[in-house]
Amino acid sequence: MNGLVGLFIEVLHQKMYQMKLFANHINFKICLLLSDDVLPRVTKK
Repeated sequence: MNGLVGLFIEVLHQKMYQMKLFANHINFKICLLLSDDVLPRVTKK
């Protein structure tokens, strides 16, 4: 039983880690899009 619980927790941790990486990736993309969108406008002024 303990082995199953340990395995479950390990898988859960891996999923959480993947989700965190994915969220960071999304945030990075959004930041890039925003900077691409905002910078040209700022430099035009």
